[in-house]
Amino acid sequence: MVICRYCSMHIKTQIIMWKKIGLFSVLIGLGFLVTNCESKGVNEVTNDLENDNEEKVTPTMGPSKDYFTFDKLASDLEVVSMKDEYDYTVEYSRKKSDYAKQGLYLRKDTLGRIIEAANYENDTLHGSRIIFYAETGTRQIVENYSHGHFDGLYQVFHPNGKLEQEGNYINNVMDSIWVRYYDTGQLMEEVTFRDNEENGPFKEFHPNGNIKAEGTYKDGDNEHGSLKLYDENGELFKTMNCKNGICKTIWKKEEIQ
Repeated sequence: MVICRYCSMHIKTQIIMWKKIGLFSVLIGLGFLVTNCESKGVNEVTNDLENDNEEKVTPTMGPSKDYFTFDKLASDLEVVSMKDEYDYTVEYSRKKSDYAKQGLYLRKDTLGRIIEAANYENDTLHGSRIIFYAETGTRQIVENYSHGHFDGLYQVFHPNGKLEQEGNYINNVMDSIWVRYYDTGQLMEEVTFRDNEENGPFKEFHPNGNIKAEGTYKDGDNEHGSLKLYDENGELFKTMNCKNGICKTIWKKEEIQ
């Protein structure tokens, strides 16, 4: 028997990497939430005066450009524009009474390209938050928030526009099945989450679509129970018995003679 630790850079590991490079930490630090957004383009934020003056998000195809406007503001709101520490332009609507952010929030780079669009309610992220690839204006990250907490669909996109990662939050907690895809659109991995940890069955796939590994996680990325590994042809070549992340390879008798 060979004792080993089966490792694969799965969904949660990649999120940690994003935190380290600052991409994901910015999102968490600002506390945004995004409503479900499944169109391939950006979202147009408009102000519906007949529905309590709440900003809404409706699907819009194409790059970001000028789809986000502050038209039809309610009389108790005003638009503020300023530069941040990176010389990026920040624009948002706020209440005149207490200056709390209310409605559309935009961030533009030095060339005027929209790189972030979000919605606030009473100075707290509530609704959609979208991060864009500046070069193309296409979506990079789409989040859903409820009163400052992740709640609902979460998506990441490859630069070519294909979906890279998708999962669901319930009250700031990762839940249910999260999936990752290659930039070809081929499924790479599916992992079951419960209480913000990997808990339950998982599968990984080779770029050609054949299964690569399958097993069960327990209390985080700890393999527990049977773990099966497959070659690129989908043929089983190794089986392991795992307990809390420590796996023992099961050798067939003919393999050790």
